[in-house]
Amino acid sequence: MNRLRELRKQHGLTQDELGQALGVQKAAICKYETGRVPLPNDALMQLCSIFHVTADYILGRDTVTTMFKERGSSSALFMPVTDTVGVPLVGRVHAGLPILADENITEYIPLPAGDVTAGDYFYMEVEGDCMIGDFIPEGALVLVRMQNRVESGHIAIVRIGDEVLVRKVKWLNNTLMLIPSNPKYEPMIISGGENIHPAEVTNVIMAMPGVKEAAVYGLPDDTWGERVKASVVLYPEAGITPEDIRAFCKQKIAGFKVPKEVELLPELPKTPSGKVVIRELKARSMNK
Repeated sequence: MNRLRELRKQHGLTQDELGQALGVQKAAICKYETGRVPLPNDALMQLCSIFHVTADYILGRDTVTTMFKERGSSSALFMPVTDTVGVPLVGRVHAGLPILADENITEYIPLPAGDVTAGDYFYMEVEGDCMIGDFIPEGALVLVRMQNRVESGHIAIVRIGDEVLVRKVKWLNNTLMLIPSNPKYEPMIISGGENIHPAEVTNVIMAMPGVKEAAVYGLPDDTWGERVKASVVLYPEAGITPEDIRAFCKQKIAGFKVPKEVELLPELPKTPSGKVVIRELKARSMNK
């Protein structure tokens, strides 16, 4: 069941008023709220803007909500409410401190008490555009409920070491994958508890003379969680071996980022637009 009725009531709107905002009749809002008619994409995007939440939250898929700050304003945009609680806004996370340590909290934001009924909650401001595919743009304030584990397919704030990320979580066996919803970014590789950005390793390999193309990705590993693998295309007569590529990487990046496996291919699988199809490379590797 979606959360449309709940959000409408929280904001003090009637079905008529919400219908006017969306340009539809009251009857359509009623059907959307009861689930008799699926929410059209254009209406869903409008609702994200009206209520300042994610599409997944409206559709009942996760517990992550967002709101937005006005440029140049220190306070967030809220509908007036009478019963509120102060939810901490976490800024820069200091090394070695719990995420809700006083040193990390920049201010407290009022929120309807009914929205935070159980558990510890906090807000974080999103940096970057990794999650725009889920209507979470840069500058959005994400409301987070702290918990030990996140179900596969949900959006979460994940802290690994002193790095805090907003990503969609996917569990593959016992391996955690953090997946951005912006197609220009590859999923982060987590190997031995360390964060590895595939683009960084790819750029190092591409800088090696004789390398034409490269793709870097993670594969499930019983010891490391994920292991780094590189698929590489060479120019003719380059005379480079997989061990040469690993040795080159060891000179440029930390040891945990160096691909544990390098394969040489005649070409990389690509979409008609020329984007490398990482999932196909992973599937080939896992089926070997």
